[in-house]
Amino acid sequence: MLLLTEAFMGRGVSADRLTLFISAVGDAVLAKFVELGVHELGPPPAKFCFMVMGSASRSEQTLESDQDNAIIVEDVPDEQADEALGYFLNLGEKVCGWLDRAGYEYCRGGFMAQSPQWRRPLSDWKTYFSDWIFSFEPELQVRFGTFFDFRCAYGEKSLTKELRSHVFQLLERSLGFFRHLSEIATRYTIPLGFFGNVLVESKGGHRGELNVKTAMEPLIFMIRFYAFKHGMEAIRTAERLNLLVERGLFSETKRDGLLQAYNFLTRARIEREIRTLREQGEGSSLHIRPKELSRRDYESLKASLSAIKRLQKDLRAEEL
Repeated sequence: MLLLTEAFMGRGVSADRLTLFISAVGDAVLAKFVELGVHELGPPPAKFCFMVMGSASRSEQTLESDQDNAIIVEDVPDEQADEALGYFLNLGEKVCGWLDRAGYEYCRGGFMAQSPQWRRPLSDWKTYFSDWIFSFEPELQVRFGTFFDFRCAYGEKSLTKELRSHVFQLLERSLGFFRHLSEIATRYTIPLGFFGNVLVESKGGHRGELNVKTAMEPLIFMIRFYAFKHGMEAIRTAERLNLLVERGLFSETKRDGLLQAYNFLTRARIEREIRTLREQGEGSSLHIRPKELSRRDYESLKASLSAIKRLQKDLRAEEL
């Protein structure tokens, strides 16, 4: 994976296509492990979907993305439920364990199919989303935000299709949800100073550095906000931006600036990951030192952060 990613980057492949490639490999690995698990455990007692969330669902994984997965099980009669859920808990534990050994680290937040909480019947998943969307606690919508981007990576796709339909029906009835998301979006701190200089951490082990993942989070969050608000079921960030242009909600210039920001920050993260893997073999690779960038890259970083900050300003103005 590392060698192929380096080769593609050397040929000028865009960050968007790099994440598609990395995510496709991740999908293939997950599918193989699910098949191995089913082979060991025997035929599944019910239809199921092995679901991925977050960057995996958007096909925007980088080299060191961790696991975000879950299992949706079709609703079965009560007398069959314990057997079915027991089977899928075993399957989830096997698959997540194999993924970790293959280099896809366990999710620090525990959002994985090996947890009983995240391998549930479809009806329970509908209840989860109802609770999150209609909650009066915005922090719940932040904590479980990764679940709002999801897709079926293996199994019965009709289960995620039905769940997505349910989610969008709920969104049509929840003005409070969008008000909460808007408030969350405007609270993000964009690391750009008053005079346009890039802000870095001032103390601690990452003094003088910028966390690229953190810098990207408000962009992903706000684009998802617009997509949900306007009933768009597209998952990938680039697809959402293109739809926003098609519907006349964003100008092409605004879309292009945000796509450039996404691609630059993603590429910077992948370059940092490659460097870390080459030098250490493992470890954190989310921070870069802006002062070590070339003049051209530093200006691109400032332009990227400026585009995100303008998007935040536009969103704030729209919600007043």
